[in-house]
Amino acid sequence: LFENKVLEFPDKVALISNGKKLTYKELNERANMLARKMISAGIQSKDIIGIMLNRSPEMIIGLIAILKCGATYLPIDPEYPQDRITYMLENSETKLVLVNNQTQKHILEKFNTINIDSEDKETYSKENINLKLDANTYNIPKTVGSSDERPTNTKIGFVYKDKSVTNFKAVVVIAHGIGFGHFYLLNLVSYFAKNGYIVFCYDQASSGMSSGKKIDCMSRASLDIDYALRFKENDDELKNYDTYLFGHSWGGFTVLSALNLKHKIKKVISVAGFNSEADLATATTPKIKPFGFIIRLRNFIHYGRYAFFDANKGIMKSPAKIRYYQGDKDLTISPKLGLEFFKKYEKDNFEVIALKDKGHTPFINDESQKLQQEVLVDLGLLGGKEVDVSYFVDFRKLSLPDNDVYQSFLEFFDK
Repeated sequence: LFENKVLEFPDKVALISNGKKLTYKELNERANMLARKMISAGIQSKDIIGIMLNRSPEMIIGLIAILKCGATYLPIDPEYPQDRITYMLENSETKLVLVNNQTQKHILEKFNTINIDSEDKETYSKENINLKLDANTYNIPKTVGSSDERPTNTKIGFVYKDKSVTNFKAVVVIAHGIGFGHFYLLNLVSYFAKNGYIVFCYDQASSGMSSGKKIDCMSRASLDIDYALRFKENDDELKNYDTYLFGHSWGGFTVLSALNLKHKIKKVISVAGFNSEADLATATTPKIKPFGFIIRLRNFIHYGRYAFFDANKGIMKSPAKIRYYQGDKDLTISPKLGLEFFKKYEKDNFEVIALKDKGHTPFINDESQKLQQEVLVDLGLLGGKEVDVSYFVDFRKLSLPDNDVYQSFLEFFDK
């Protein structure tokens, strides 16, 4: 509501205090910058933020910034006795307190603070545009097939929405490639979100923010997406929307293998996926071809029925609409395992699209990768920092101009 007023009256005065005036635009920009500062400090949706400020423009900026973070504010009167202030902060599990130069002294050192005093130039982020994309994290329980060695034994899921969208079209579940979390796909996440979709990403075992020390086989990927889809189907909000799948590379196989399961999947996009682990292994190392059954036996011992999933079986049994893409210059997954293999299918609900002069990742270029690196560093997700990744961040600067590949993805999901 406030941001709508900013668009309607950007240059009108919104706040007057002690001779100081702020327009709606200035107030909004300051709140955006402070919100990003709080997010970089680890604040996430539903956290409690204390605010100990006298009546001032900074107090209003702080309140708006807290709401932009999706957090809850806890007003604290600086005149309260010290014991009462400490009691309130401890029992409310307050994550952060906004203070100024006068009230900082009332907060014990064990509590995290941000000094919002207007003279403190380090208080505000350099980014002042609205925080459009809402991302929350979830733990996805995994109860079978564990090869993890970490005690948490969970995968981390991320739900992204464009907060300006009110009527969502469907939930797009994204499966990423091997050796990464989902973060390299953030420009694609942003593209789907700003075009009306809820995007549910999850980091596969031992990737990104999820637990585990290694990804040992494709069967594990099939297990991971099964439990991600179970989570989606039991979530109070997500279960109300149709399920679309998008996967790239290892994830391209994963979304096709998911068609072997009993989840209600409406549409699937696989980019540079392949049929099975055995196909990929024997193509890479032909000498092990006679031992393909040993690979499946080993996987069956660890992962049960997931060892027998492949793209071929899923495509043949599923009524979902499926589109397969691969660049004809893909040097990672041979087109023999992708384009040439999948072209043999003659099903009304399945089509193959060859991307001319494109490589393994046709929807990412150097510009988008550079921007993503910058944002991930800002968020503390790179560079060795450990942070909670429930955050709101504006990914519009990651979004590239609409190109043919992006438009083709969207056209398929929209039709």
